Amino acid sequence: MQATRGTAITAEAPPLRGIISASRARQIALVVGALGFAADLGSKTWALASLRPQQPVPLVPGFLAFNLYRNPGAAFSMGEGVTWLFTGIAILALGATLFMLVPRLRHVGWAWGAGLLLAGIAGNLADRLVREPGPFRGYVIDFIQFPWFICNVADIWITFAAIVGGWVMLIAKVGPDGRPESEPKPVVPAGRDKDHQSADSDVPEPPTPGSAPPGDAA
Repeated sequence: MQATRGTAITAEAPPLRGIISASRARQIALVVGALGFAADLGSKTWALASLRPQQPVPLVPGFLAFNLYRNPGAAFSMGEGVTWLFTGIAILALGATLFMLVPRLRHVGWAWGAGLLLAGIAGNLADRLVREPGPFRGYVIDFIQFPWFICNVADIWITFAAIVGGWVMLIAKVGPDGRPESEPKPVVPAGRDKDHQSADSDVPEPPTPGSAPPGDAA
C-alpha cells in the first residue's frame, strides 16, 4: 500500500469474526450456564431415583455404563478426602467466572465456553452445598462410568468448556473481548522512524537569508 508523503501506512487487519455485543455475550453465557445446570440437576435426580450403587446398567458393554456413585472428591473422582477444599475452590472459580470473565465477553466462542464452565462448576458445587453428609462436604453424584473413570454431566460441561477455550485461544487466537491476541502494529514509512529522526537531528539547518554560511564567520 502506498500513501502520500508524510502519511503513516497502516497494515490492514483481517475482519474480526465472532464479535458480538457485550449484552448478547452475557446472555449466551448465562443462558447456556442455566440450561447446562438444569440438565445436570435433572440427570442426577434421575440417577438417584433409577440407579443403585454397585449395580451398573451396561450401555456399551466393556466401555460405558450407568452406575451410581457418591463422590467425595473432585472431577473424575480425584482428590477424595478433601471435599471442603474443592468446595472453596469451586466457589472462587464460580465467582471469578461470573464477575471477572463474563463482563469482558465480546466473542461468541468465549461466551459459549464461559456458559459451559458456569454450568459445570455450579452443578458440582450444588452437590457439595446441599447433599449428604452436610454443607460444604456433600458428595457429588456421579453415574456415567467409563473403564478409566466415572463422571457426571457437569464434568462433561467442564470438559467441553476446556475444549472450546483451547480452540479460541490456540486456533482462533482471540481473547474474551474478541480481539486477536497479537494485533498488527502501524507501519512507519521509511525515513520517519526514531533512528532516522535522530539522524535528521544531526544535519545542520540551512542558513537564513543574509547570514554567513557555517565556517565563514570571521
